[in-house]
Amino acid sequence: MTMKNTRAFVTMIAMAAAVAGVADAGETAQLKRAKELQWSDIEAMPGGKVTALWGEGAAGAVLMRWPATAKLPSVTREHDLHIVVLAGTVTFDIAGGHKQIGPGGFADIPKGIAHALGCESSGECVFLMHAGDSEQ
Repeated sequence: MTMKNTRAFVTMIAMAAAVAGVADAGETAQLKRAKELQWSDIEAMPGGKVTALWGEGAAGAVLMRWPATAKLPSVTREHDLHIVVLAGTVTFDIAGGHKQIGPGGFADIPKGIAHALGCESSGECVFLMHAGDSEQ
């Protein structure tokens, strides 16, 4: 997937996320272009960026941009975790297994399952991450 295609796909995901998140709240729909997203640095990951799409805290959705070779040590969450990879190759270490997921692939990790994530690409990894109950 080219960078131009990735940006277009990120824009579509962000727009869909904004509409879905706001529609549940009974408010007016909000649409944002990729260039309008407000990215924040990830403190524990030099070069990592995050932008919130909907929800709050541990039960929401974010877009993540991780630099090549970035790694998150094993964690266990109190919510189900849903990830869609948009660019790069994201690695998942779960229950002793190691799997790589590329653009268009996804992961569904139930709450309470220890998992580690990494970016194994020559460029950055971009992915949508939603934490919450599977019914959301």
